[in-house]
Amino acid sequence: MKPLFSLKSRHKVKNALALTSIAITSLGFIHSASAAETLNLYNWGEYINPEVLTRFTEETGIQIKLDTYSSNEEMLAKLQAGATGYDIVFPSVHMQDIMAKLDLLEKTDINQYSGFENIDTNFLNSESDPHGEYCLPTPGDQ
Repeated sequence: MKPLFSLKSRHKVKNALALTSIAITSLGFIHSASAAETLNLYNWGEYINPEVLTRFTEETGIQIKLDTYSSNEEMLAKLQAGATGYDIVFPSVHMQDIMAKLDLLEKTDINQYSGFENIDTNFLNSESDPHGEYCLPTPGDQ
């Protein structure tokens, strides 16, 4: 069976979705980030093309500070050890459920923002957040 997207197209789609996810997710944090003029992200290494972050800064004026991790376990250990100051963290769905049980997620009501209605509810597959009140699905969460 022929793939729906070429690898190059998949990369472009992934980058476009990443920018969209950051833009939508950060809507709730823009006010606090704009006061500090920095949005602090904790994400998988090499998950977001640096050009996407540069474009976000150019379009919003908000700087991005990106810390990365290589596994869910590494991310969770750092947060449980007391790391703070992150505006957005990108756990996978199964880790999101674990983090919810450990009370490590903050309700964002991201599902109330314009555009959320365009997200296919099939992507809201977290047991702990079936309505998208805490987290926004990203590419790869399927």
